[in-house]
Amino acid sequence: MDCPHCSTPHSEAARFCARCGTPLHASIARDQHFAAHPDEAVRALALMSTLMPHLSGRRHHAYRNAVGLALLASLVAAGFGVLSLALVLAAVALPAVLLIYVHDHGMWRDEPLTVIVGGFLLSLGLGVGVGLFEQQFAPSVLFASPRQQLPAIGDILTLGVVLPVVAFLALLIAPTLVTARPRFRHPIDAVNMASLTGAALSFGVSVVVQRGAFSVAVADSGDPARTAFIAVTFGFLQPIIFATAAAVAVMRLRRAGADLAIGLAQGLALVLLYELATTLLGPYGMFPLFWTRELGC
Repeated sequence: MDCPHCSTPHSEAARFCARCGTPLHASIARDQHFAAHPDEAVRALALMSTLMPHLSGRRHHAYRNAVGLALLASLVAAGFGVLSLALVLAAVALPAVLLIYVHDHGMWRDEPLTVIVGGFLLSLGLGVGVGLFEQQFAPSVLFASPRQQLPAIGDILTLGVVLPVVAFLALLIAPTLVTARPRFRHPIDAVNMASLTGAALSFGVSVVVQRGAFSVAVADSGDPARTAFIAVTFGFLQPIIFATAAAVAVMRLRRAGADLAIGLAQGLALVLLYELATTLLGPYGMFPLFWTRELGC
C-alpha cells in the first residue's frame, strides 16, 4: 500500500503514513484520529508533537535536534555575553522550524498562500503592532537599571493586564480567519495554525522591542545567567505560551459541542500570567525589554 499523498510504501496493517501522517484508509475519519509519534504516551509532555501534531515519526528527531541545537547555540552566545546573538537565535528558531514543518509535511499544499500570507505574515504584522503598543508604556518602567522595586500599580495594570488582552486578541485573528474556511476547520488544523501564528506574533514582538539585537552584535558585560534567562524566556517560552493560548481557544471554536468560553478563559489566563510575571520581574533586570537600551536602541 502506497501513501496517497507522498507515495511512501507501507504494509497493509499500517493506518497512517510514517512520513507525512496521511490516513491510509478511507474509513479513518480525521475527526476522530490523527497521527502521533509511536514512542510517546498519549498523556505526556511532548513539546514537538504538540506544536507539530502531524510530525512524521521518521523526522521527529531531526526537528527536536534542530530546536535543541538552536537553544544550545543561544545559551552558548549568552554565556559569552553576546546577548544580541542569543536573542536572534532564540527568536528565529521556532518560526523557522515551523515553516519547514509545514513545507516538509505537505500540509495545505493546495493553498500555501492562505497559510503563509493569511497565517504567518498576518500574525507577524500583528506582532509588530503589539510590540509598538508595548513600547508606548514600557520605557517608563522597564528601561531603568535593576532597582529591586516593583512598578506602580498603574504600570502593572497596563503591562500585566491591558497588554496581554491586546496580545491575546491579536493571537486569535489569523487562526480564526484561516480555520473559518472548510478546508482548514479540523481542530488539528487549528493547532497547526496556532503554533505557526503564535511563533510569528512572538517574532514580530521581538523584532520591535529587541530591535537592537537584530541590528548590532555586541558583547554585554552583564550576568551570563541573566542573559540566558532573557534569551530563553523571550525566544522560546513566549512563542510556546502564545501558541498554546491560541490553540486552546481556536480548537474549542472549531470542535462541535465545545465550550468556547472556557477555551478563551484558559488562553487569556496563560498570556496574562506570562505578561504579569515578566512585568513584575522587570525591575530586577529579568525582563527582556530592559536590555533594549543596553544594545543601543
